[in-house]
Amino acid sequence: MLGLWERRSEGVIVVRLRDSLGRTVAMEIGQFEAWAIATGIEGSSFDRPLTHDLLKNIVDGLGGHVEKILIDDLWHRTFYAKITITLDGVPVGGSPYQSRVH
Repeated sequence: MLGLWERRSEGVIVVRLRDSLGRTVAMEIGQFEAWAIATGIEGSSFDRPLTHDLLKNIVDGLGGHVEKILIDDLWHRTFYAKITITLDGVPVGGSPYQSRVH
């Protein structure tokens, strides 16, 4: 992530991202997503974990690593992504087929 800012005149919050090839993209995000990013950057903690914290805790607890995040769709102003997780250096998929292959 390169930056997070608010365009007050337009009432939107923008996050700027860079991919592994050095390309950048600016994405509009919601206020709750911006708040979650900002609190993560600040190192704030809460009594109960947020959804993304739960995912991180599960991956960490299994000894896993987030290999990559691929934002591959935009539908009705919502971005969709695929997360590649590795356990012991082996990619783990979400389908029954992938879990049986490894």
